[in-house]
Amino acid sequence: MRVLEALANIFITTFGITQPSDAMRRKVAWFILCLLILALGFVSVVGGVFYRLLNH
Repeated sequence: MRVLEALANIFITTFGITQPSDAMRRKVAWFILCLLILALGFVSVVGGVFYRLLNH
């Protein structure tokens, strides 16, 4: 969980977002994790489609 919170802290400080409360920081951390998982899934699906198209 500390890695996730550190990632959220980096995101918050990088984009200059107002420092949230601890409870909101945890929500932001989980939201960022969900977005990263969705992005990784999307890239995997697109890569799989290209792989199948090029090797068919």
